[in-house]
Amino acid sequence: MSEIYRVRPDGLRAVEEIEEHYLWFSRPTSFGDENDADVFSFLKNNESIGQALERIFEGATDIIAQSALIGICCFTGEVPASKDMGYYPGARRGIVVEYDKAVLEAHFLQQNQIGDCFKAVAYSAQPTLFSSSNDNDVLWEDDGNLKTYKPINQIGMDQSLMDKLFLKMFTQITDRYQDQREFRVILAGRNIPDRSVNLVGYKIIIPKEAIKKIYVHKQCNIEVKEKLNAMSYPVVELT
Repeated sequence: MSEIYRVRPDGLRAVEEIEEHYLWFSRPTSFGDENDADVFSFLKNNESIGQALERIFEGATDIIAQSALIGICCFTGEVPASKDMGYYPGARRGIVVEYDKAVLEAHFLQQNQIGDCFKAVAYSAQPTLFSSSNDNDVLWEDDGNLKTYKPINQIGMDQSLMDKLFLKMFTQITDRYQDQREFRVILAGRNIPDRSVNLVGYKIIIPKEAIKKIYVHKQCNIEVKEKLNAMSYPVVELT
């Protein structure tokens, strides 16, 4: 499949994103949900992991400050039906932008050295609580047949494992949102374009040809619909 979709509210910001061909990456601090990308909740609910991370980062305050700088852009794997748009925040009468997944993957690989950039979200009744076999490890892989655990001390000594641990934190959310079938692109570490602490997110320019089609809710804002119809992209009404 070479399509990936982004659900947006029917406001002029969504029009701007298409006109200027950029993706908006939100910082976790703008989510306002302690069950979504909130590192403090992970530290609080996983005592042994929290202690290990605090040793590495010289305190919880530093961990939280560093994690607050990352950017997250959310996608879905298929076009939602018109009646399901309400599952997405602020988008009950919104739009869906279809992107060429291969073009975006090539872009993030070239610009940010991120391979396999679209990470599937895992849904859980307790998203800020990691599974473990004892106080000293964390569930690392689960293919349905075999569960693999990593010792926390081993993770703490390996930067690549630490990066994967944070990735798990940022892609594990409450199962109330499982109907969103979400994928995320995450910019962290050296890929953070702006480390100013007062930002809620940032624009990342993408190739114009990555945008393929726009779906609109039949009750979409009239001004937004007119602006979209004036563009060169196909516009289709959601079923």
